[in-house]
Order: sequence, then structure tokens, then C-alpha cells
Amino acid sequence: LSAAVEPLYQSKSISSGQTAEIKVQLKGGSDTLYLIADQDGDNSNDHVAWFDPKITVKSKTFELKKWKKASQGEGKTTLNKSATGKPLTPAGGGNFSFGIGTHTDSVIEFKIGKRFQKGVFTATVGFADTAQGKPTAKFIVSNSAPGSTQREAGPHAKPNSKIIIPHIAVQTLRELDAVEASLKAIDSPSQDGAIWALR
Repeated sequence: LSAAVEPLYQSKSISSGQTAEIKVQLKGGSDTLYLIADQDGDNSNDHVAWFDPKITVKSKTFELKKWKKASQGEGKTTLNKSATGKPLTPAGGGNFSFGIGTHTDSVIEFKIGKRFQKGVFTATVGFADTAQGKPTAKFIVSNSAPGSTQREAGPHAKPNSKIIIPHIAVQTLRELDAVEASLKAIDSPSQDGAIWALR
């Protein structure tokens, strides 16, 4: 069975001109952090942005300015620029030290040093002023890429004592190339294993 991995944070639907303040405790145990912006309706002109994304541990701060890789619906994912390449300015106004402009659907992957893996992630999210019309988006913070699943162990993952010995016997017959012995076992109590070995 597969269960979807729960994100660390998911915003409500954000419209152009609106912002959301994110503050989430990272759980640790992962050196990867994904900042995801999903379209929430028509993704035309969904020029979204992450303003001042950073991780803080005590008095130490790790600013997320360099990412491992990024994908986006259109344009480019760029530091201090919108998806169009123009200087990044919040649609609703406001000040920020730095920001990442991109376009839904967007996935930005960061590698996180061990000391920051249990830090507090903060950012302001919203739209760049290059967004036109009435775009909406949702913002997600996760240790797993979109679509990742966490597989639950099932019976197949556990050793089955009933088949271990027959399995070893079959593998031995194959390795010995014991075709004649396998043929002789047809119509005997060992028939199933013999047929299996002859496949």
C-alpha cells in the first residue's frame, strides 16, 4: 500500500495582492527541502514568489538563495526576479531582503546542512507584480517531492517461512542444471518445484 507523504505546510488559496506568512518547524532527518507552488485554477500569469525564505536555528540563519534544481510551468525560477525576468516586486507591496520568483506549477529543491534540518523555516509567499488578472495559487513546504509516496510494508516484504526452503531447493536445481532430475520429479509430490525449476 502507498500513502501520500504529508507536507510540512500547505497554505490556503492565495490570490494576487494577498500574502501568507509561513513559519514551520522542520522535523529533521532529511537533507532535502522542497518549496512548491501549485496553481489553483487557471495558471495563466501565476507569477508567484517566495520572499525571504530562510531556516533559523538559535542565532544562526540559512538563507535559501541557492537551490539544487527547479522546475516551473513557464519562464524561469530566478533570484530577485519574477518569472518574466523583470525585477521582483511584491504584487501587494512591501519590503524584503531577497526573493525567488517563479511560475506555477513550481518545484524548487534545496539541500539542507545537518545543523539546519531541525530549524524553523520562515517565508512570506505571494505574487510578483508582473502577475496579471486574478491568479490564485497554493504554497507548500515539504521534505518530499510532489507525488512521492511512503510505502507501507506488506506481507510481501516479510520473509515467508513456508517458501524459503522450497525456493532454495529450486535455485539449487537450476544452478546444478538438473534437468533430468527435474523431469523425473514430474507426477511426484515434488512436481511443483520441478516445474518451477524447469521454467
